Amino acid sequence: IQIVPDNYYPIKSEKFLKNTASKFGVDLRHTNFPKDHNIENHWKKILKNQNLKVILGESLRNITASGFSNYDLNFSSGKVLKSNGAIVIISAGTVSTTEIILRSFPDLSEHFKVGESLIDHPCGVVATFKANGNKRFLRGQILRTRYGTLKRKYQYRQNNEIGIAELQYSLVGKANCILTLLRANINRISIRLLKRFILRPLNFDVWIQIEQSSSSQLRLNKEGILESNWMYSDVDREHVKRIYAAMKNMLTSEGFNIENEANLDELDFRQAFHPSSTIKMHKDPGHGVVNCFGIMHSHPRILIASAAVFPKPGWVNPSFLIMCLSSMGVRKILENA
Repeated sequence: IQIVPDNYYPIKSEKFLKNTASKFGVDLRHTNFPKDHNIENHWKKILKNQNLKVILGESLRNITASGFSNYDLNFSSGKVLKSNGAIVIISAGTVSTTEIILRSFPDLSEHFKVGESLIDHPCGVVATFKANGNKRFLRGQILRTRYGTLKRKYQYRQNNEIGIAELQYSLVGKANCILTLLRANINRISIRLLKRFILRPLNFDVWIQIEQSSSSQLRLNKEGILESNWMYSDVDREHVKRIYAAMKNMLTSEGFNIENEANLDELDFRQAFHPSSTIKMHKDPGHGVVNCFGIMHSHPRILIASAAVFPKPGWVNPSFLIMCLSSMGVRKILENA
């Protein structure tokens, strides 16, 4: 795994910001975002390796096992690929991986309750503030991103309540007046060339993301179609209220003014980005589907490389943790091959 430098731009006021945030029970957080979404170019690089056979435009439906080492990979189009003793790595994301396991190993899925403990992070914008407060606080640490927003993350933790608040400064240039549009475009250009703002943004959104208080489920219905019973509970709503209250106190104390805010009593988040924990991991075959490397106990040539096997949910942007676990799993499965 190659670790790239963090894509943010530190400035001298960082210590000041951390001290300010700590007064309100929040910790400054930074995360990395991908710099290149050119998937076609990614596949072109892979295809240059003549030892790899890449099948595009296919969706794996299920795996039919013959013993411990031979598998038929059955695709939705009707195509069948025989593994003939090869190692199978399932890396299709939590939802699709869970669906594949439910269809491929129904008895095992029922025994270990595959899909019955889906954990995710409901999230959404709860308020917009005018960006006319403390300039040092506002500029802060700037993420090097070309995708339209600059985000500054704060972690909130109190008792069993965990959440992330993000300050999102819009650079997309969408506005209802020429002045706002001009400022947004100038800042968008300056962040690409200088890695910082030239003009202060006129406003920013407060985005809250929490860890669900109760699990949702993924299951196959009678027609074999995957279904989910998404839940956003009253307890979740109270968590959002407390996190926002801390952020609001911090921002208003720095001189920022509220432009608008949502009615938190009616808030019902329907967005989430990091599903996990649907396939049990345990070192004992009697208590889990996979071992601590993500390798299936009952089929030791199948590796599940996704957040589906997380014993507990990873926090925001868990891609690096998934990569680490997958790398460990690949090394282990090759040792035993």
